[in-house]
Amino acid sequence: MEANTQGIDLVGQEEEETKKQPSRPLGDFKLFGPEGLEEVGEQPPRPTPGFGQFECLPISGHTTFDVNASVKPHLLCHKCQSIREWSAREVQYPRRTTPRRFFRSTYSPNDSSDTADFELYYTGEDLAASRLKGCHLCSLMLATAAQKDCNEITEKSSTGHIKNLHQFKTIRVKLNIVNANLIMIDVGDKGLLSIGPNSMPRTYSNTSTEEAASLSISTKSTATWNLAKEWIEKCKSHKLCNERASSDFMPKRLLDVGPFNLEHGVENQYVRLILPGGIGLKAPYLTLSYCWGATNKIKLTESNHERFASGILIHDLPKTIRDAIAITRRLGFKYIWIDALCILQDSPSDWTEEAASMADVYGSCFLTIAALGAWGSDVGCFGQRDPLIYSPCWLFKTAIGQDFSVYSVRYSDIISECITNSALNVRGWVMQERLLSPRTLAFGVSVGWECLGMESHGLSDESRTSLKYMDTPTKRRFNASGLQNMRDTSEVLRPGTRESLEAMAVWQDILKYYTRSSVTVQSDRVFAISGIIKAFERRTGWKNIVGLWRPFVLGELLWEMEEYARATLFGSPTWSWIGHNGAIYPYPYSDYPKNQVQFARVEGIELPEDSFRLGDGKDLKWGGALRLSCTVAKVHSLPLREVGWCCITPEDCIFHHKKDFMANSGSFVLRTDRLSPKPGPYSFIPLLGYTCPLNFRTKDISGLLVVASNDVPGAYERVGVLKYGVGKGVRYKPGPRTSVTLI
Repeated sequence: MEANTQGIDLVGQEEEETKKQPSRPLGDFKLFGPEGLEEVGEQPPRPTPGFGQFECLPISGHTTFDVNASVKPHLLCHKCQSIREWSAREVQYPRRTTPRRFFRSTYSPNDSSDTADFELYYTGEDLAASRLKGCHLCSLMLATAAQKDCNEITEKSSTGHIKNLHQFKTIRVKLNIVNANLIMIDVGDKGLLSIGPNSMPRTYSNTSTEEAASLSISTKSTATWNLAKEWIEKCKSHKLCNERASSDFMPKRLLDVGPFNLEHGVENQYVRLILPGGIGLKAPYLTLSYCWGATNKIKLTESNHERFASGILIHDLPKTIRDAIAITRRLGFKYIWIDALCILQDSPSDWTEEAASMADVYGSCFLTIAALGAWGSDVGCFGQRDPLIYSPCWLFKTAIGQDFSVYSVRYSDIISECITNSALNVRGWVMQERLLSPRTLAFGVSVGWECLGMESHGLSDESRTSLKYMDTPTKRRFNASGLQNMRDTSEVLRPGTRESLEAMAVWQDILKYYTRSSVTVQSDRVFAISGIIKAFERRTGWKNIVGLWRPFVLGELLWEMEEYARATLFGSPTWSWIGHNGAIYPYPYSDYPKNQVQFARVEGIELPEDSFRLGDGKDLKWGGALRLSCTVAKVHSLPLREVGWCCITPEDCIFHHKKDFMANSGSFVLRTDRLSPKPGPYSFIPLLGYTCPLNFRTKDISGLLVVASNDVPGAYERVGVLKYGVGKGVRYKPGPRTSVTLI
């Protein structure tokens, strides 16, 4: 059966005409419901940011914005209604003997690559107008086009917002039938959306609390408050949450926010600073996890401490803190801990003491309020969004009761922008604030919840499985081996056991994500993870020295920079990752623990008197010397190329004596810590290797590339990590050991 080529010619002619004509009005706009019946009215006004873009609420009094407004999903304009009708008939009655010609479409039923072309709108502005009026499919299409830089519709600015809408370019949509259960929606060369079964996240009868909250335009709606309270009630029935050890710890200072007077709608306009220890207070309290931003205009100092104890006018506080106080009151709590108002910011001793107690402050709170989208303290916790772009659009139900919906092709990208790449989650301090807290209530593009028994993020069931902070460590995983238990243990977790391997696997995941985050002050890189380290020390009995765990020092020394270090903290040991500002890869020592071979031994670690050990409340003093008993193979020739990884042939890497290191075959992989390392001569210190389980010969050897120190005679400084893959038929025999000092 021949395709309707006449339809194509008409579309082509009209496209030429639109280049000469101004944008055409939508005319009598109609919305069609799921049953094909015409709906009356339009959707309420909604913001226009792209996927994952946080937009704070309008300032109170400057607009008539309704915080309780919500959308009705699955409504389509008359253009998209034709797509619904075509896809419903194609799925239920495929390859009919007569061609079906719907709204300006061409279709070849005998073609193996079945397609249908639809002329959607004449301009990008028309598409945007249809989105504003409430078409669910147009909303999805425009948001996805901006995310994927679809030049057929729109362009996207560096901030992710829509920068330009094409005004004289017909938007043509192609439906590609991939198989009986999948239809792709393409615009130009971009696969924007897909139609498939089992994508209907909910019935959207708007009866459940979570459904109502997910359809709210504002995260400050009554539906959001109801959902938060429902999550709290559900958490009380979780076995894991109830088994978590209780604590009588109370912070040194708290904010008393007073009750929320819902009956009269009048709130207390003041909060005050209290000392729980002075009044013997034992009560549940909340904590706030947020970004300070460039400035934080009000903070606790020694000069205003007494004034804050008398009362702080809420209106004078930054918006994020004001919102956190409102959340505390609405949830029925009276106390909250906020670092800017509960730590003396001009007292180094008080700051260091409080920073060392973060494991207790966050670990003993009832829940933490996380301001995900706020990039500064003046932004606020609450936001507004277009719920339609985060919800799949239901199209039809087949005769056998199977739902078909339209959804974004790459939900993982959307979720990554909403959660993982949010303003808060790129901040270094947030890792321990989230993992140590028993519960987290997050406010961003959506409202989310995380505890030991449940994770939910208020968008849709379709994305919920991938919306658990992506691959970052979760509370549930951090609780492995009781790591979230704040009680001290008298037993030391023995290395090599299943529990110790699980604990180290969790630590390495935390380290990978923590080092990818940023801190404003480089020295805070130590304090921002000290709470997590303290929790590990309490549970395992291990000691952490300058970021490395004492029982696993050889493997811990083999960390690698993902990229060259952006900066190095002056005076920090070269052998510790703490002083290097950049993402690292920990050594995966737990992959083959039974086949591991050690080529060195730790003789001792010398730290300066009163030096800072993570988890202690001492002043920060850098330094430290690590003494090893090991083989030192002097490198005669080694090309350092300006790349992250450098593969080197044996001819390029020549050692002075073969008896020191067998390098006549095999391969080398080098990764330096800095882009321009210190000039040689260099030496190689093998630390760990693996043996083949068949012939017990050493296969892979990892060690440190070092250079002689100019500051301490006889000592070495780390340059990077060098890996040697032993050649076939070569038996590695380490040379004689000597005592070496690394600084």
